[in-house]
Amino acid sequence: MRWPNYCLMFAGCAALAGCATQYEPRSVWNIGGYTEAEVSPDTWRVRFDGNELLLPNQGDDYAKLRAAELCLAGQKSFMRMSQFSTDLEYLRGGGRVERQPVNASTETDSRTPYTDAMKRMKIVPATPRARSTSYVTVACVDQESADTLGAAALAQSIRQKYGLEGAGSRD
Repeated sequence: MRWPNYCLMFAGCAALAGCATQYEPRSVWNIGGYTEAEVSPDTWRVRFDGNELLLPNQGDDYAKLRAAELCLAGQKSFMRMSQFSTDLEYLRGGGRVERQPVNASTETDSRTPYTDAMKRMKIVPATPRARSTSYVTVACVDQESADTLGAAALAQSIRQKYGLEGAGSRD
């Protein structure tokens, strides 16, 4: 490979690294995404791993969406969710120092250049960042009851909320 090809490959990887976790299956190629395991017939344990760029509750919604898709794929119209949890892994990240624009009203004292420079700086505290892992256990059922949700309605509302078009369904 030539030097420009390495640069192009690096730029592509850097661009992908700055994205929020997509709604897709977890694989070797992506760190985040959903996985599921069938606990018993018509009962699934769904997990969604998200990065720090996801919106609050987006990982939870994606886990619920995958659960709804599993019920619909199994020809079950309703779902009963239980054992819902979210784990957060807080990431270290420091604040930053920003230079303030100098305006005409700023007093300068040539005898104290360090103090003058400090007056033009502002410390911006770090924003808390966290990776999330959401879990839900879902029982897919035929009959509606007080503790069930309509799988199709739930899936549609989550897809609409995040602008997803039938993504991730494994029919």
